[in-house]
Amino acid sequence: MDSFFFAHCLLFWFLATFYLQTIDFCFCSSDGVPGSVRSACMKEERQALLSFRHDLADPSGRLSSWTEMSPWSWELWDEVAYRRSLLRGKTNPSFLSLKHLDYLDRSCNDFRLPLFISQLKSLRYLNLSAFSSSEGVIPESIWNLSSSKFLQYFDGIRIPKFFGHLKSLQFLDMSFSSFEITSNLANLSNLIYLDFGGNFWSIKTSKNLNWFSQLSFLKYLNLQCVDLSRSGDSWLVAANMLPSLLELHVSSCEIEHFPLSLPKINITSLLILDMSQDLIVSNFFGGSIARELGSLKDLEELDLSINGFDGQVPRLTRNLANNNFVGGLQELLDGCVGCTNDKLESVDLSLNRLHCKFPASLGMLQNLQYLNLESNTVWGTISEFIGNLSSLETIKP
Repeated sequence: MDSFFFAHCLLFWFLATFYLQTIDFCFCSSDGVPGSVRSACMKEERQALLSFRHDLADPSGRLSSWTEMSPWSWELWDEVAYRRSLLRGKTNPSFLSLKHLDYLDRSCNDFRLPLFISQLKSLRYLNLSAFSSSEGVIPESIWNLSSSKFLQYFDGIRIPKFFGHLKSLQFLDMSFSSFEITSNLANLSNLIYLDFGGNFWSIKTSKNLNWFSQLSFLKYLNLQCVDLSRSGDSWLVAANMLPSLLELHVSSCEIEHFPLSLPKINITSLLILDMSQDLIVSNFFGGSIARELGSLKDLEELDLSINGFDGQVPRLTRNLANNNFVGGLQELLDGCVGCTNDKLESVDLSLNRLHCKFPASLGMLQNLQYLNLESNTVWGTISEFIGNLSSLETIKP
């Protein structure tokens, strides 16, 4: 299963829903526009868009087709076109005439977010990602958008305290930003999707993430590149209290140590766990920690690659590459064979210190598509089991 499959499904469902709701809005295409849509483009709305265009610098000429005389030739202003426009300027107050506007994407542009944004009562989706403003602030009046369900946010802008008022939010994307994650977001109890993922140039920090445990409906949590070195085990304790969680991404989070034991695992519905590139060192991967993670029976993707785990190969599956595991493959297989509904599709144990023979039981993994055992010492006759691996596409012994 692709690591972002679930997230993409959610986004597709959500955006498709809002597209249907906004089809009577005045961003009209010249091709195949039904009469009902054309009639909805009222004169007041056309004038509002023309005024909006007048106050913007449009170096790409993306809005050049917007004229009073040819409203039906106005190009559909989709997300890609908007991002490439690099618009600058200010937002004309006539924008308030767009009373039915419920989808607004202002990402990757450079102009001030107006105070009257909060008066767009029908707004359900607001995207400000990679948004640049000379003031560098978001007006507090935005919290009046209490019915908004989807918000993509920020490029280096501090999280306002009033964010906690947006209690209807279900999807919050704060990726590629630079700020400290604060506990006032705990009030967003209806969140289903929460993305703090960034990159090495926009690492965020957090001292305590215990408040995550209050987001009981959360299904997707991305903390990639969030600096968790100061949070201790709080991130793990909090994540373990999210019973609905399906995806957890904590790769490149500077998690230097992993607890030797865990309380009972509560996130038993977890499908994807990514802890790669955390450079976890001086941890003996065994005992209760391996048993507890092995209890995630629905897990379809596990990535612990590029860490420093020691010890025997745990009864886990998926990507354990570039660690320091020793022993054989039987320990791994003990945790996944014999299950009639096993979903294991990929195993990567490359760059470890395995010293073993190919176990015949490997042939029981009938859904296996990818097997990588490079840079280990594994011997034996592959033909003894490979005939049973009908789905196998790649093997690197």
